Amino acid sequence: MKILFYCLNGTGIGHLTRTLSLVESLKKTLPKSKIEVLTNGVFDPGFQKLGVPFHSTKYSNIDIHKNPLLESKVNKELFERINSFRPNIIFFDNKIPPFANKVNSFKVLVLRSLKEENMIKTLDKFSSLMDLFIVPHDISELEEQYSKTLIHKLKTNHKILVLGPIIKKKYSPKSLKKIKKCIVSFGGGGPHAAFNKGEFFGDVEHYAQVFLNFFINNKFDFPIDLILGPNFDSKLFSKLVSKAKSNKSIKILRLSDNYFSDLSSSIIFSLTGYNSVNELLYLQVPAIFFSKRGVSESQLNRGKWIQKKNLGLFISEVNEKTISRSILKLLSQRQKINSNLKKLNIQPKNDLIIKKVIKNYDKHFFS
Repeated sequence: MKILFYCLNGTGIGHLTRTLSLVESLKKTLPKSKIEVLTNGVFDPGFQKLGVPFHSTKYSNIDIHKNPLLESKVNKELFERINSFRPNIIFFDNKIPPFANKVNSFKVLVLRSLKEENMIKTLDKFSSLMDLFIVPHDISELEEQYSKTLIHKLKTNHKILVLGPIIKKKYSPKSLKKIKKCIVSFGGGGPHAAFNKGEFFGDVEHYAQVFLNFFINNKFDFPIDLILGPNFDSKLFSKLVSKAKSNKSIKILRLSDNYFSDLSSSIIFSLTGYNSVNELLYLQVPAIFFSKRGVSESQLNRGKWIQKKNLGLFISEVNEKTISRSILKLLSQRQKINSNLKKLNIQPKNDLIIKKVIKNYDKHFFS
């Protein structure tokens, strides 16, 4: 069987992380299957290590959207690539290309948006085009955010599967090292840090500098790691590294595959991205979350849900005062949050998702 993962137009690296998790489960379930990944990201989170071909257009979202001719060229190349591979199943992560109706494969859409308006619009628009929708969230979380009408649709439509979260399983709660430090994770960083200044990636720039100023201005007796995504602007990264030299306890690092290995006694700040939240909930690590402004309503909704359930803290405005207050609050509430995380006991559903997709594919073609 041939399976292709189409993960383009992501704003960070979340689409690649989710895809890698599903690829790992797929190789376990169907070890003889042929798998390819199509993306416009240049960061490979681990596909080559698995022996999975990783094809990138190497054009950012900004390059493509600014140039209609380039967009047309890229779409043509992508369609030809898919046609030459001839996949039995194709996974789309959150985005559907304009040529999807010409793809003669079993089509699966991984729809991770938490914004109700987007969910309804996508389900309605692509109901006849897609063979299966995967909503990678726990139904109990969705029930607190969606209308009863939408929840009923998610539960009763045979083409929609709400099976639970996709989570990278490199570590488990028991494997974490007990190292006291402060970690601030800013997510994938976006294709260009200057994109949509003040709203989206401009926030990542701004937040990185706010956190760095806070830790320089306050003396802590433990290490501090500020972790920036592989797409974070290289010039600004260098400036932050230079500025951090005034405080030997501060390190400015690029995102790596093992930075979640030493969290159990740490103070964690994390952008409220899909993968980061799921991973920290799974690892049962109390954390302080913050979100991008403007277009990131999914992050805002998720942050409010975390706060309401006391599964961590959420700060809607990032400044030195809110950072300081949230650290004190986390230290005072850590025990209660720990207890709530253990009760929640979120588990990866990667394997289940793959098995259900294969079952639905077989049913679709062989029943």
